[in-house]
Amino acid sequence: MTNQEFNEAIALLRSKDSMTFEEGFHWLIGFVDEYLDQITALMKDELNPDLRGKFIEVLGYSDDERVIPVLAAELNSQYRDVRFWAHSQLEYFENSKAIQIANKYKIEHPNEDWY
Repeated sequence: MTNQEFNEAIALLRSKDSMTFEEGFHWLIGFVDEYLDQITALMKDELNPDLRGKFIEVLGYSDDERVIPVLAAELNSQYRDVRFWAHSQLEYFENSKAIQIANKYKIEHPNEDWY
């Protein structure tokens, strides 16, 4: 993926059209580790909770353990959807540390509505 293609995929991901979003999403998840720092920065700068959740979902497809503390930090969000995506991606990360963080969050926050 070139930088231009990366920018195109990000634009698709930001789309309000679900089919366009899916195209960008599936394009990005194949290159998430290659663009991990850029995607993480975009997520952290994103103020819209829906878009932030989309970036978190993409980050969850990374194989790089550096994403675990990034996802864990998003569990502190004031926005339910952001917390949901962070928790979901930690739960499915296939890493004992990520799963431990997700399980601890579930115990400490039993009133979340997605369990």
